[in-house]
Amino acid sequence: PPLPTFVIEARPETVWGNLRALWRYGGFYGFLFKTVVMRKARNTLLGVWWIILRPVATAVGLLFAFTQVAPVSTGHDIPYPVFFLSGFIPWRVFQGTLTVLPRTFTWTRGIMQRTYFPRILVPLAGFGPVLIEVATLFVVFLVVVAHALWIGGPAPVRLGWETLWLL
Repeated sequence: PPLPTFVIEARPETVWGNLRALWRYGGFYGFLFKTVVMRKARNTLLGVWWIILRPVATAVGLLFAFTQVAPVSTGHDIPYPVFFLSGFIPWRVFQGTLTVLPRTFTWTRGIMQRTYFPRILVPLAGFGPVLIEVATLFVVFLVVVAHALWIGGPAPVRLGWETLWLL
């Protein structure tokens, strides 16, 4: 009698299947995150600290330029550092994402060729250094807002349920 023929077909990809794969390979995300952060910090004098200090140095330099050298008014009673940082932080997210994500694919090319994992983890890991920069800038933003409240001016930021849209 003829031997039976087995046909092996891949199941169609579903959203839930992709989410399960992300959950299953979540531990691999930490490895990719560390790889991307170390690759970005490679060949810098300060190492990983450069990821933290670079956006802060840029923000401080621009704040000095626009408050001391060529003062700029916001036209309202909002202090300029609060005004500046509220726009600079989203800009850093945009700029950092466009800078790091394409490089992430080349940095992890060897791993992608040798190992199976959900490929969506690569851009998520590439977004890691950007998140470190944004978290650092957000701490600076909170310090600037606290300073503005400390000196007795009007509350420069109104926090409410709408603030959740920041996430």
